[in-house]
Amino acid sequence: MPPSTSNADRFINEIDDYVSQHGGRVAAYGWYVGVTDDPEPRLFGEHNVDENEDAWIYSAPVDFEIAIRTRDHFIDRGFLGDKDRPERGDLHVYAYRITLDTIE
Repeated sequence: MPPSTSNADRFINEIDDYVSQHGGRVAAYGWYVGVTDDPEPRLFGEHNVDENEDAWIYSAPVDFEIAIRTRDHFIDRGFLGDKDRPERGDLHVYAYRITLDTIE
């Protein structure tokens, strides 16, 4: 059974709203989007996002197809991101505003 479009749309809208409230596309350095099974180490460790100062968001766990569809939607809109296929399973979609200190 294909994933529910309404669930994918809900996560897309949630991230869209957050990005709009935190600099949108006019941000100097743009945005990055990805998927992971463990978002906090990915955001705050690997990407060096400052938990208290930077703009970032991640979803509750969603199924694989919704996560991939959501990530690909934002990459197609111009976000930076990696289109590698993660392991199947429940994943989080995350996004952050790129700064001089983040690591893409």
